[in-house]
Amino acid sequence: MTTLSLLGALMMLQAVNPYTPTPVVKAGGPAVCDGDRFGCAVDLLRDGQRLDGVDAMHAAAAVGDVRAQRALGLMFLRGEYVAADQREAVRWFKRAASRGDRQSMDVLAKLYERGIGTAPDPAKAALWRSRAER
Repeated sequence: MTTLSLLGALMMLQAVNPYTPTPVVKAGGPAVCDGDRFGCAVDLLRDGQRLDGVDAMHAAAAVGDVRAQRALGLMFLRGEYVAADQREAVRWFKRAASRGDRQSMDVLAKLYERGIGTAPDPAKAALWRSRAER
């Protein structure tokens, strides 16, 4: 998947839960996001501010935003905006799935099934698939 299509996917996530535009303040340092951190991260990435966008995505994920957690899983899985790291992708998908994100549960099932970023584990794949279908 291209960077542009990942950005499109992130913007679609943002559209599901629109936000009031977040001011981004840069005073000689990193961008500061107020309000919806996920939306701010998407805006920064869209504007080509990769480092600030990734930092903002991490900040949103750290406070429990499952959209940001899932987005980081995708970013690490695909190696877009960050270095590819399949184990780190699994970690972020687990965080989002543990907060009830069905899309992350479905991705985890596939990762466990195929042994991507983790050892193949049919039992865990079946568990995450059943949770995603509830």
